[in-house]
Formats: sequence, structure tokens, C-alpha cells
Amino acid sequence: MSGGAVRRMAGFGLRLAVRGRRARGGPWGEAALAEFAQTSGRWQAVRWAAGGIRTALRERIRGSSRRSRLVAAGILALLALAATSRWVLSPVYQPSPAMEPTIEVGDRWLLDRVGFRLTGLDRGDIVVFEQAVEVPVAGTGPDRIRVAQRVVGLPGDRISCRDGRLLRDGVPVDEPYAQGVTECAPLTVPAGAVYVLGDNRGVARTWDPVSLDRIEGRLVTKLM
Repeated sequence: MSGGAVRRMAGFGLRLAVRGRRARGGPWGEAALAEFAQTSGRWQAVRWAAGGIRTALRERIRGSSRRSRLVAAGILALLALAATSRWVLSPVYQPSPAMEPTIEVGDRWLLDRVGFRLTGLDRGDIVVFEQAVEVPVAGTGPDRIRVAQRVVGLPGDRISCRDGRLLRDGVPVDEPYAQGVTECAPLTVPAGAVYVLGDNRGVARTWDPVSLDRIEGRLVTKLM
């Protein structure tokens, strides 16, 4: 093979390594390609092309790694967002009037799924949990619904109702958020549970004490 043919093949290989299908390659590869014309003889051209090809490949690998890291970072960010939405903070909506006027039907709230486990619950917190109910359709059997209710009793509290008002340890509870007549059976809230009521006492059902491990989260703020 003639010297000219060797030089052309070396130049073609170098250009392919530097640019591939792109209009321009990386700065170091482009520099090697630009100086290729200054080589003399076929062996110098081959050595220069070989060095330039190694440089161009390392440059492309480094660039590819950066892009890969960016793609990986983007994927991780999406996964973190999904995990946050699923296990840390989630938007939920209110499907019933049980918490009116505090929460209207269709309102969307942010549900804290983790923080309440660290700080504990307090009286007045609004929590979300699943409750088994009998579906009023013959033959369908029990089903489960998601319920938002207000914590009115903590472990050890003696709960009772008199004259349409809630009493805790025999003392009437000030409930400016509640509407309607409050009715409940006397009980002492057991350990590991809370007692809850809806704010709209006219339509809200009265549940048994809710175990803490059934609570999905605590509502923290209303979403626009």
C-alpha cells in the first residue's frame, strides 16, 4: 500500500474516532485532527493518528460518563420524588362531608406519612386511616374506605359525651371546629391507639379507637 493510502486511512480513522457522526468532536480530539496534516511520512501519520484516537476515545468516554451521571442523577431524582410522594408526603383528597366545615368535599391536602411517627400525635391532629365498612350492596361483602378524622383522645383519656358535647376526663372539650350534636359511648382510650371524631358530627360516624399502626398519616396543609 502506498504511503498516501496509509496516510488517508490513518486520517480517516482519526476523524471517525474524534467526530463519529457529529459535526465536531471534543477539543483535544479536534486539536489532534487539526495537527494531523502537519505530519510527514506514513509512519509518523500512523503514530499521530493512533495517539489522537486514544485521546479522542478517552475524551468521548469521559463525556459519555458525564452524560451517564446526569441521566442517572435525573433518574434518581425522579425515584426520590416518587418515593417521597408514596412514603413521605402525599396529596390526598376528601371524598366525604365528615370533616366539614374544616375540610370540604374534594379539598386536597398534603399527608405527612413519616413526621407524625417521630413527633407523635396530639389532640386536634387530623389523621387518615383505612376503615372496614359494609358496602350497602347485597352480596358485595365488606370493603375498606379511607377516612379523615380528628384526634380527640390519646391513650389513657376517658372519653364520654353529655348533652351533645364531648367530655374528656369528665371535662367538656372546647371544639370550635365541630358542628352538630356529638354522640359517643363512654370509653378509655387504650395504649397504642387514639380516639377520633369527624368535625361534622351530624354525618360523621363514630369509630372504635384507632390503632396507631393503622394510621397512614397526618394532614399538614391544604393544597391549592
